[in-house]
Amino acid sequence: MRERFGMPGMRILQFGFSDRGAHLYLPHEYVPNTVAYTGTHDNNTTLGWWKQGATEVERAHLQTYLQPIEQDGDVVWAMIRAAARSVANLCIFPLQDVLHLAVRRG
Repeated sequence: MRERFGMPGMRILQFGFSDRGAHLYLPHEYVPNTVAYTGTHDNNTTLGWWKQGATEVERAHLQTYLQPIEQDGDVVWAMIRAAARSVANLCIFPLQDVLHLAVRRG
């Protein structure tokens, strides 16, 4: 139905590193009619997820897919760059990620 009416799909980059079936959320799998997000209001911030929520497996997948992360803050820009370089027609970066906030306030 979404494709029939031309509505864009939604991809959340944080989800792409969780398990084998999550590859749909990685930028190389995006299609042009997509809105890409590093995370949403329902997720922890990218930095908060990296520091507090990501499992060792998720961290290893991210390090392999994007680049080695030397400092915690580097993960935010690595994910923003990955989404921005994708074929998605629109990328939305939550302000809390741009500001490098470490935990979701809520």
